[in-house]
Amino acid sequence: MVISTEFKKRGPLFSQTLEFAITSAMREGMKGAVLTGEASIKKLLVRQPRPYTFGGRKKGNLARGISGRVQSATRGVITPSRNTPYAKLVEYGRAASQQEIKPRRARALRFKPRGGRQFIYRASARPFVRKMTGNPTFKKTAQYFRSSRSPLPKIFRNALLKALR
Repeated sequence: MVISTEFKKRGPLFSQTLEFAITSAMREGMKGAVLTGEASIKKLLVRQPRPYTFGGRKKGNLARGISGRVQSATRGVITPSRNTPYAKLVEYGRAASQQEIKPRRARALRFKPRGGRQFIYRASARPFVRKMTGNPTFKKTAQYFRSSRSPLPKIFRNALLKALR
C-alpha cells in the first residue's frame, strides 16, 4: 500500500528555514501516517474472520511481517516482508483445487476414506479442496484512508502545527 501526499508552495513568503521546517513536518506526518496504516492492517488480522477464510491470526507472524517505511516527505510504503510469502494468499484467497491425482508406480490408488474401514481403489482421484476467500486487509485500509473518516488530514495538520510553533 502506498501513501502519498502533495505539497505545493506558492508566493515569495517561503524562506529556506520555513521550507525546511515544513518538509521535516511533512516527513513526521508521513511517519505517523505509515504507523497508523500499519496498525490498521494489523488490527484487521483477527483470529478467525469467518468460515473458510484465510487470514486467521494464530501466531502473529504475518502481523509482525508487515512493515512500513517513509521514502520521502510525500511518500510512504507499507508492505509485507519477504519472510511472509503467504501474504498474497491471505489477501486474495485461493481457488478450489482442480488437480487430478494419478498413481506414480502402480495402476491404481489405494486409500481409506475418513471413518471408513475398507480400502478404496481408483485409477485417479480429485481431492476436494474448498475455495478459500481472502481477508483483504490492505484493500480495506486503503479504502479507509480514502474515506471521509480518514485520520490522515488530522495527522498532517498536527505535524504542521507542531513544526510552525
